[in-house]
Formats: sequence, structure tokens, C-alpha cells
Amino acid sequence: MMSTAILDEVPLPWQQQQWQRLRRQVDDNKLAHAYLFSGASGTGKLFFARRLALYLLCLAPSEGLPCGHCRNCQIGGQHQHPDVLIVEPAEEGRGLKIDQIRDLNAFTAKTSHAGRHKVVIIDQAHRMNNATANALLKTLEEPAGKTIIILTSDLPGFLSATIRSRCQRIQFPPPGLELADSWLKQHCSADLNTTALLAAANCRPLFALEIAETDRVEERRAFMEQLGQLVAGDLNPELLVRKGLALGEQVANEYFLSSSAILIKCLVGRSFQSADCPGLGPLVDLVLAQNERLPLLRRLMQRYQDSVTANRQILSGANPNTQLMLESLSWRWSQLLKS
Repeated sequence: MMSTAILDEVPLPWQQQQWQRLRRQVDDNKLAHAYLFSGASGTGKLFFARRLALYLLCLAPSEGLPCGHCRNCQIGGQHQHPDVLIVEPAEEGRGLKIDQIRDLNAFTAKTSHAGRHKVVIIDQAHRMNNATANALLKTLEEPAGKTIIILTSDLPGFLSATIRSRCQRIQFPPPGLELADSWLKQHCSADLNTTALLAAANCRPLFALEIAETDRVEERRAFMEQLGQLVAGDLNPELLVRKGLALGEQVANEYFLSSSAILIKCLVGRSFQSADCPGLGPLVDLVLAQNERLPLLRRLMQRYQDSVTANRQILSGANPNTQLMLESLSWRWSQLLKS
């Protein structure tokens, strides 16, 4: 679980532009009634939304930030403010329930306790089904009083067009490697390889911090190494499938996806840094040694698209056959160098 102490640092170094944009809207009294914070997980969207809620409730903002000392800040900092409602899936990987949206609608109809804004934060909003989304629509379009509704989503494309059209969208892309590495070094022990951590986390600093004390970096290295052996014809696809099932289909697919992305970049001329992706070096050498690069590039782009499609299936909630999915991905990679 990510430490709530991170909340005191928000806006994080890579969130300054988004914070200043919203701060100007607050100062100019031009806040939208609904926002969609979109971007990859592990970049701090939920922390940002909670910090914005504190700013809207703060009785004495200082230098564009909540003061941290007034009654509203003290209560809000403990996640107990009656004018802030956070709606999130009850279980990891589960959907938002229609009863949660009904409670949300009832919350927005009530009078503010503090006489200021009320804030609703819907985390992982893409986990609404059609019925849940329809229950939200009217409130989202015309929330009562000074209510601000914030949706956060890693997969905004999964949200219906009617939901998206009612929100002002603010994007939260991953930071650049240098900025992410500088921040991570301040929060990790000095003996950790932050570059490898960020590579394993796809440059998502909060996710990198979350996995810092796990074996994720070594697991990724071993997977990349076996992927190279598979492409070279030295490993049975079934063995990589077993490893993928042990890691979890989402993690394994993420490794397939990042491998194809790195190899594509290498083929179009970008240099490969082995420290950024331990274990993938032999496969990079093997790919770069091929004479016919254009057909290979096309196949790698297809492998990338295969993983994008698989990721959508995994996150759709449709419970796909994960073993069959990993078998298909592994077999296709085993054919990479075969015409």
C-alpha cells in the first residue's frame, strides 16, 4: 500500500502544469463541474485528486496550496471530511457497483457541511458498467450546489462517450526518465537500482516505489532472458507460458509489450541501454543481426498490437482464458524470426 505521506508532496514534480491549470480555474471561479483525470496508473492521479479536494476546502490556502493547518485540512487529511466522498471498487479488479453511484447521487444532493465545495472522487472510473454509468449521467451533467466530480482512469477509452463528453479532461502522462529517477532516488534506499526499477514500472514513479521491495526487477530480467531464448529457438513456448502464469497474465503481458516496444525502437535506430532492461540484451543482439529488418519490424509491430489487444481483454472484466492468451502470445513470439 502506497504511503499517504505522498499526499503532502502533491503536486508531484511532474504534476506542476496540471496543478497550475486547476489553480487558475479556482482563482478565476471557472471550475468545471466534472473532470476526467486520465493517464497510466502509478503517476499519482488519485493523490492529485485528493490534494485538490483539500485545496477546495481549505480555509486559508497559502501559495497555491492547502495550508494543512485549518480545521478542514486537518479533517480532510485524515480522509474523514464529510464534504469529500471517494468511490472506488470494493475489491481489486472488481467493478463499481450501482449502489455506490446511488449513494454518490444522494451525497451530492445534501448541503455542504463546511459551506464550501463538495468533492466526489471516482477512482478507476473505467470500471463502471453501462447500468452504473447511466445512473451517474444526470448527476454528472448537473451536480447540485458547488459539487465537483473527479473521475480518475487508467483506461479512459473504456468509459462511454456520454461520460467523457461531460467531463473536462486533464491528462497525466508519465514523467521523463531523468525527473522520475531524481524523485525516486529521494524515496528509495541508496543501494537500489532506480533505473532498473523505473524500467520495470514503465517509468511510473509511484508504481516503481511500490515494487521497490519486491523481486519484480529480477522477475522481469528472467522473463526477458527466457523470451530471448524462445525467439532463438532454445526454449519451448510452454516454459514461458508457465512463467507467465506464475507472474500473472497482466504482468507477463506487460513484459511482452515493453519488449516489443524496445525492439522496435532499436530497429529504427535508437541505442539500447542494457542497464535499462536487464536480460533483454541477447534478444536485442539477435534482432539487430538480422538482414531483412523491414519484415521483422512489421512482425514486431504486430506483436506489440497483440499485447495491446490482450491488455484490453484482461482489463475488460470479461475473464478471458489467460492460459490460452499466454500460449498464443508465446507461440507468436517463437515465430518472430521465421518468415
